[in-house]
Amino acid sequence: MGFIINPFMVAAAAATFTHKYTVRLAVFDENDDCACTLGATETWYDGYGAMDGCGTDTHCYEVGNWVSASYICGQIIAVNATATEDADMDMGYSYSDCSDCNDNTAQCSAAGPGGPGGPGGP
Repeated sequence: MGFIINPFMVAAAAATFTHKYTVRLAVFDENDDCACTLGATETWYDGYGAMDGCGTDTHCYEVGNWVSASYICGQIIAVNATATEDADMDMGYSYSDCSDCNDNTAQCSAAGPGGPGGPGGP
């Protein structure tokens, strides 16, 4: 007689979440209306998952989301990073794009020619 496994008695394997994300940092060009390009990568940790309503076994963010950490903008390029964390993400903040992140974190102020502080400015 064969062994029968009752599917109701088998525990579901829990997914492992690190709440660490690989983030490509935004680089702003103050001489070009704060044009945004992507630079170096860092590993950011979301220690606020439960407070953000995501719990301990889900991710609040996904690849492509714009987030911030200590007023630095970055775009998530991978979830479940394993590297040592470089920074903790700001609680509950995500942005529609690089410009939106800059508008909310004030990393860059366009000071090109004729602008504030630029040649011909005040």
